[in-house]
Amino acid sequence: MRAVAKLALVIGLLIPSAASATEHQLTVDQSLSAVDVELCINAVLSVCDSDSTPVTGSITLDVPCPLAPASVTLHDFEFATTQDVVLHLDFSIFGLLDATAQNVVIRYANPGTPMPPTPLAGDMAQYVSVPVTATGQLTYVATSAVCSGLMTAGMECGSPGNPAVLDLSTFVLDPVDLVATLSFPDTRVVLASALSVSGPLLDTVPDLGTFSANGSIVADEFLDAACCDVDMTGGDAVNLTDHFLFAGCLAGPGNTVTGGCRCADIDGDDDVDLSDFAELQVAVSSQ
Repeated sequence: MRAVAKLALVIGLLIPSAASATEHQLTVDQSLSAVDVELCINAVLSVCDSDSTPVTGSITLDVPCPLAPASVTLHDFEFATTQDVVLHLDFSIFGLLDATAQNVVIRYANPGTPMPPTPLAGDMAQYVSVPVTATGQLTYVATSAVCSGLMTAGMECGSPGNPAVLDLSTFVLDPVDLVATLSFPDTRVVLASALSVSGPLLDTVPDLGTFSANGSIVADEFLDAACCDVDMTGGDAVNLTDHFLFAGCLAGPGNTVTGGCRCADIDGDDDVDLSDFAELQVAVSSQ
């Protein structure tokens, strides 16, 4: 079975500061995240039904220093439904199909093997063809002509006491595209995404029906990352870019530093002033 998946993911990261590339696990907020799952079957008639469920999970990234990161690395992600998805397809005199999708999870297919670092163009990063897998099950009962249509396709019909079961791990998901936007105004991490997954129910009978899921994912998390010190871009060198970024944070003594500018508080006294600038100059002269 094949489901054609496309994931457009927009990530807003609001991180204090990081020591070179640092791995962060961002948690999906299920109170703000949901997906609509739709099943369409062509059996005498074409009938669809959909249901919505909250989504939970996480995404793990390596993020360099927050003022001007040059790249980001995807390590892992997992998105899971939190409720059963109940679908009722009524074909009138031709029968019914009642289905329930349970414990549906879409995961990065190669955990422990991160995708290559992708450069940031402005605040945008894009991964293409990220491999994914799915787990969970779809149980269903079909009657009358609908049952006959499924049997012709080589599928079971099930019964109220003994529903047919499709193992979602047998679905071959096409790789997803991952588009990310990063920003760093504060110490929270916020993730907003649009999720779209669709494809034929059976590879062998593509006209039998389709399965799709469309929704949004939001993550909100505080991060406590170590400062990247003088090298504010994570580029392993202190250069004119670091000077430019420092100048944008220079507010003088007694003005509490916030957000990504914490990276410019080199002496750690909670402000960015000329004493920090002196430390920056020392770092430049020592290279």
